[in-house]
Amino acid sequence: MKALRNALSLRWGRSDGVLEALQSPPQPFCLPFPLSDWPSGTGFARGHLNIGELVVAEVTHFEEVWSTNKGGPNKKGASFYKPINIPTGYHCLGYYCQPKTGTLDGWVLVAKENDEFLQNRAANETCTNVIESSIAPLASPTDYKLVWSTPQGKFNREGFFWLPCTSDGYVPMGFVVTNTGDKPATSEVMCVRIDLTDACRTADRIWSFESRKMMFTVSNVYPCKTGLDERGIVVGTFSCCNSIAGANGDVPIACLKNSTSVYAAMPNANQIDALMLNYGPVFYFHPDEIYFPSSVTWFFEQGALLYKKDAEKAEKLTCDGCNLPVEKLEGEEYWLGLPDGEVAEIVKKGNLASAKGYVQVKPMLGGIFTDLVIWIYYPFNGPSTAKLGMVDVPLGKIGEHVSDWEHVTLRISNLSGHLKRVYFAQHSGGLWVNASEVEYAHANNVAVYSSRSGHASYPYPGLVLQGDTLVGVGIRNDTARSAHVLETAKNYEVVSAKYLHLLGANNAPKEPTWLLYACEWGPRIRYDLRAELDKVLDQLPQRLKKKNYWLGDERVRHH
Repeated sequence: MKALRNALSLRWGRSDGVLEALQSPPQPFCLPFPLSDWPSGTGFARGHLNIGELVVAEVTHFEEVWSTNKGGPNKKGASFYKPINIPTGYHCLGYYCQPKTGTLDGWVLVAKENDEFLQNRAANETCTNVIESSIAPLASPTDYKLVWSTPQGKFNREGFFWLPCTSDGYVPMGFVVTNTGDKPATSEVMCVRIDLTDACRTADRIWSFESRKMMFTVSNVYPCKTGLDERGIVVGTFSCCNSIAGANGDVPIACLKNSTSVYAAMPNANQIDALMLNYGPVFYFHPDEIYFPSSVTWFFEQGALLYKKDAEKAEKLTCDGCNLPVEKLEGEEYWLGLPDGEVAEIVKKGNLASAKGYVQVKPMLGGIFTDLVIWIYYPFNGPSTAKLGMVDVPLGKIGEHVSDWEHVTLRISNLSGHLKRVYFAQHSGGLWVNASEVEYAHANNVAVYSSRSGHASYPYPGLVLQGDTLVGVGIRNDTARSAHVLETAKNYEVVSAKYLHLLGANNAPKEPTWLLYACEWGPRIRYDLRAELDKVLDQLPQRLKKKNYWLGDERVRHH
């Protein structure tokens, strides 16, 4: 028996008093197909980015330092990594962490001083007789503070989490993790001068450990301000919070800041085409779909109408939409509608042959990413269906409306050209999925599953309920593969890439007139909700009609 225990100890560890399998380390993620060389350009996919006094590069090679198979949102644990294979001259800013998923798909930024910037500054200081120069953009930490260590006997390996301590004027970019109690060397990471950084916030929780006396939490960090022209750069590191130390929610590390142009590494027009060819999503529609997408032009050509408030008669739209009002308007001054007569029912069904992806291209997170937002237009959104346990109930006209815009976003590294994440828009929200976790239709083209009638986008086929999934009650979102597909790599139009105009590019895309139309794309529908629900109740089996939670409040179990 003792020999058996000794043999098992080589394969198993103990965590929280429970035997824990020592899994093999995750394998680095690679796209399904190798990428070809990108068309020539100035800044995109060059491997580094000038952000002012610093130059940053992306590292995707890591060495595992500490891991656990327990805890975290997926209940599979987390792994903590030291960046390795750092390019000559660059410095580590912090370590990397991810949930245990079987695939290592992360990255962190490393930085070095921008020699060209420093030389130019020195020349300018000489010319202006300025004697004192600014302090260096990077500095080693002065010490480390132990934030948390694994409680004795709770984990199969010891782990220690350290926050770099800085001198005045500097701030750390990330934490360091060790598997011994010895402090890391001060050369392990570099800290950044505070004026070259931006504030950040915690985002998704990666892992946590809780005991009676404390709560230790590890989270991703994200710039506090994000948007088209915001300059905060996510570094790819993580933040730790130990409640026993009196943490108040403040993030003790920072993000980098792009002090130059957020457009410097953005793709040019030819590179945008190459990105769409490589990654353009394939939209799969349900076999029972009735309401397909179309091009905007097709919708206009079928006799779509422009309504104006208090006007006696609607106006037919031209095929290019040039009679759409493009001035800034408020409220429901204008809206679009279906054609008159029987043709309206034909238009509702769309025209898949004419459909295309309308592509918006924009810089994100300080210009280290390009977001390709692929918009799909549907002339009509179909009605919803509720699921009540084993019973499906059509919800009458609820969910129906004219014009439905849906989108999927591809987030691509401007340093490497690699796809990093995909956003699937779903009704009033959506879901970010790592590139390693999406499904690929063919080559590196992302598979997108459009829900029947409602057109929300999902990464996998099947049923997704909006509601209480535990009891099987909610609005159905059904997705499946069929012969009905839209390959946006072959059918797309770049309608917005404003930075190309700002950079003076000759082949910058011209925005169509309809893109400037800011009023309603369909009439604001106000259903008689009670009448629609009465129709639904008439369809319910008697056993469900008697349940008071259909129209009433939820039942509460009293103790």
